[in-house]
Amino acid sequence: MDRERELLEELIRRSRDWTQVDTKEDLFRAASRLLREVFDVDAGYFVYQTGNSLLPLTESLTVHEPWGAFVERVSEVQARVAQQATAPGALDRVEDRWYGLDNVPEQVRGDWTRWGVRQGGSWVLTLRGTRVGLMVLRRSVELPDDSNLMRLCALQISLVLELLTMRCIAEDLSRRDILTGIWNRRGVLEHLPAMLADARRAGQYVLLGMLDVDDFKYVNDSRGHPAGDQLLVEI
Repeated sequence: MDRERELLEELIRRSRDWTQVDTKEDLFRAASRLLREVFDVDAGYFVYQTGNSLLPLTESLTVHEPWGAFVERVSEVQARVAQQATAPGALDRVEDRWYGLDNVPEQVRGDWTRWGVRQGGSWVLTLRGTRVGLMVLRRSVELPDDSNLMRLCALQISLVLELLTMRCIAEDLSRRDILTGIWNRRGVLEHLPAMLADARRAGQYVLLGMLDVDDFKYVNDSRGHPAGDQLLVEI
């Protein structure tokens, strides 16, 4: 019990720093370091659905931050993950627990034996209450069951993913006009240098245009501001 409490305290202490990361790749890297150094997880990777802060996540699952036995098998693992993702409710069957070598299907047992795995399991990652990924872990020895701690680790990762997503949405909205969704002055100033650099490398040009809507005030005065807003969106 003392050992479990020590591990829990270390998980909480180190995961507090995860809120300072800038990207999900940084988060997965920090989490994998914790799992290796504190929980003796020899190999693993994270699976996450593709998408961005404003568009819905797709059903495509991508492998992130593999370590241990999976470093040299990224292509193989990604192919399997992509195949499994095509099955309806692929993430719904995950049970958030460790399995021993004797408790997995024969095909999985063969892979584990070939890779030197004695214990493995997967834990769900969520975003806004939806299952969006997995924390997939493997050990070369069977250790006492710490599934609850792994579940807490996955929960901490999910909370930071939520924070990163909200931060990305806020930052993106600060660069866009709320009504039309196009870049505002801040967005233009941030994107223009990269656009100019890309154009120079490609030997092309960047064209900037300015539109002036004649008699726009008349539209607002005669038909109301909602009609004026709709006109701007259409333009």
